[in-house]
Amino acid sequence: MKFARSRYVRHVLVPVMAASLLSACGHWKVQEMSPRQVILDTEPKVVRLTMLDETEIEVSEPQIRNDQIVGEDVKTRYGADPAPVRVPIDSVSVVATRDTNWHTVSTVGWISFSVGFFYNILASGWSIWYE
Repeated sequence: MKFARSRYVRHVLVPVMAASLLSACGHWKVQEMSPRQVILDTEPKVVRLTMLDETEIEVSEPQIRNDQIVGEDVKTRYGADPAPVRVPIDSVSVVATRDTNWHTVSTVGWISFSVGFFYNILASGWSIWYE
């Protein structure tokens, strides 16, 4: 049985699926330190702030200026100018940063590699063994 090679599968579907699987390997980790300490010590690229009223906002490139956390709203629409964010530190109850589970990343990587390897063998029509 010979499978047709498809540019769609190789150039569109595989990268989309790989990105989807790898993005699932991260999670939010609640920090025990104060918001000021988290941002100054760890210098995260993105933080999720939970306010005293339980609303949440994701801020990219957060910095401390005076008594405020400033940065850009992560949920700004694609292609639009990033919306600036200024949040008083006193109004933040919880700070969470992105954390990656590297065990899951390596497992997903090996599974993806194996599926791709066997797909390519099947797509070649087993001709490498029968020529």
